[in-house]
Amino acid sequence: MEFVDGTGAVIRAGGRVVKNVSGYDLHRPQVGAFGTLGVIVEAHLKVAARPEVSAIWAVPRATLAEAHGLLLEVAATALRPVALEAVDAASARLLRARAPALPGDSEMAVALVGIEGSRPSFERHARDLASFAARGTCGAVRLERPASAPLWRALAELPAAQRAEVRVRVGARPRDLPDLLAALDLSRAPVRGASVRAGVGLAFLSLASDGGAGVIAPLVARWHRLASARGGYAVVESAPLELPGRGQLPFGVGAPSRLGSALRRAWDPRETLNPGRIVP
Repeated sequence: MEFVDGTGAVIRAGGRVVKNVSGYDLHRPQVGAFGTLGVIVEAHLKVAARPEVSAIWAVPRATLAEAHGLLLEVAATALRPVALEAVDAASARLLRARAPALPGDSEMAVALVGIEGSRPSFERHARDLASFAARGTCGAVRLERPASAPLWRALAELPAAQRAEVRVRVGARPRDLPDLLAALDLSRAPVRGASVRAGVGLAFLSLASDGGAGVIAPLVARWHRLASARGGYAVVESAPLELPGRGQLPFGVGAPSRLGSALRRAWDPRETLNPGRIVP
């Protein structure tokens, strides 16, 4: 990677071998820094061969909590899926508009398990996942490429489909996330859609922006306090540019770490790059 820091210095780091540093791995902090540590001008990426099989196992469930619970069961097995996504009924309707093969009716949440790899690996996953269906899950559908391609695209474009709303990201340890979401009492909030990445402990909530930032900001701040007590966080990820009082929204998650602050001072002492953004 080559990048320019806040002083104008051009820095080049990384290499083609696994072990290529004797001190600090300078290019890795750029990932997730949101441009606060440098402007990336060149990056070399490792690519993988297209998998022989790409599929999604879709299972309708009555609620998002049930879909989330099913995915945590899958995560506890020896299987290695590439995606564990749960969407509530509202988000499933958005997906279904782009991917009609998604099962379930308009009032059901859906659990999605992504499977990629060789044909033998895929068949092993399919056999083991079928055991979940045998324990009472009904209506499961297996979508293989090319049938799975529209659903993968719809999942990737779900944030864009919800761009008129305020999108909040809630994070916690994967096993702690269900209890945290229950504590947030989402039924009393203006949630227009919700999804969960069960494998990494992230939930995404789309809130109606009708009340403006004055209504949403204290709500997210309360959620963050509840999440912090459980080792997690809640933060606004995106909001419409025209939202009244948009600057009041908590886009950051609190004070930066000592290491993040030290890197910022070293590489961008005048905070020229993306000013106001808190480094994790």
